[in-house]
Amino acid sequence: MASSGSARLSTGLRTGGTIYNARLLDALERRGARVDAVSLEEGRRALMARACSRAWVDSLYMGEIPELRRANVARVPLGLVTHYLPSLVALGRSPEHAELTSVERAAISGVDGFLTTSPFLTDVLSGLGVARTKIVSVTPGIDVDTAPAPASERAPGDPGRIHGREPATGEGDLALPLGACAHCPVERAHAPHHR
Repeated sequence: MASSGSARLSTGLRTGGTIYNARLLDALERRGARVDAVSLEEGRRALMARACSRAWVDSLYMGEIPELRRANVARVPLGLVTHYLPSLVALGRSPEHAELTSVERAAISGVDGFLTTSPFLTDVLSGLGVARTKIVSVTPGIDVDTAPAPASERAPGDPGRIHGREPATGEGDLALPLGACAHCPVERAHAPHHR
């Protein structure tokens, strides 16, 4: 959970989403924003104590939105950092409003704004009836020192990478090492490689 005094929720896991959150909040801090990392319980207490001016919740914790809303006695803006929606994973496509889970519907109707990680997710939320004025899209970047080497610079025998479509996030390229995916079905990417 993030607030400004923003708070960021730490899961202890190192995933694309947690790396994205950490990098985004580090960038905000470099620009002078005060951002605190807190657990859900600490965030709930901060909302009850009126100790923050804005709060952001990662989409992994969207089920907590109704409780956080109740704790938000000062009615500070509450936002959802939308990395994905469970229905995107379950359906493999953009859901219709009626196909959302009750948790997703409660989260979407219970927040004041959204931060999406791709234009695709912005379009999904807009298609679900969320006003685009309530959505900010901040796409992830890459670490130059971890970008894959071009074929001309790879070691002999390095199989390179393949790219597939990721339905949960709409990313056109999901890069995977070929050696790890010998048994995986592969779908060709529909968008130019950008990572």
